[in-house]
Amino acid sequence: MKVLRLVLIVILGVLTACTPSEPDLPTQIILPTDIPTEQPTSTPSPTPTITPSPTPTAPPVSLPSSTNESASVAFLHALNGLTDVDVYVEASAYAFGLRYGQNTQLSDISVGTYTIRLMPTGTSPRSNTPPYLSQQVDISAQSTTVFVITGTANAPQLTPFVLSNPPLDANQSRISIINFVENVPN
Repeated sequence: MKVLRLVLIVILGVLTACTPSEPDLPTQIILPTDIPTEQPTSTPSPTPTITPSPTPTAPPVSLPSSTNESASVAFLHALNGLTDVDVYVEASAYAFGLRYGQNTQLSDISVGTYTIRLMPTGTSPRSNTPPYLSQQVDISAQSTTVFVITGTANAPQLTPFVLSNPPLDANQSRISIINFVENVPN
């Protein structure tokens, strides 16, 4: 029996010696850290973007340098049978798609001589499309002129009506009536 004990002790010793042992793991030490602080960073400059804008309305042909050199103009489409027109003062667009019975608002313009063109809607004087009408007009200082599109569809005319515009007293107003009926006395 002593031999048996000795064999068991030897087997236990061999088994113990052959068993893999876990390596000694280092002890994890957590060191205190500084409290993070906000530090400014460089911000990239914004990339410029194109801002959409609405279709511009026609600006005045030229701005007057004083009230003595200015006048006001408007257009009235009174020719039944003529399609919608675009109105150009020199090469600048003044009104788009002016229909029969429509008028534009008064706009300031410098005094001088201008070429007025009535173009089919959607075309310009730079296109190869001939205008319905091309006419030179004189704009005089301190006047209000309404250009009325009259005549026939085959031969439109631009008839100027200079409106009286002396200053009014308080609580007064002015109305202008223009007779467009042919062969009727004014």
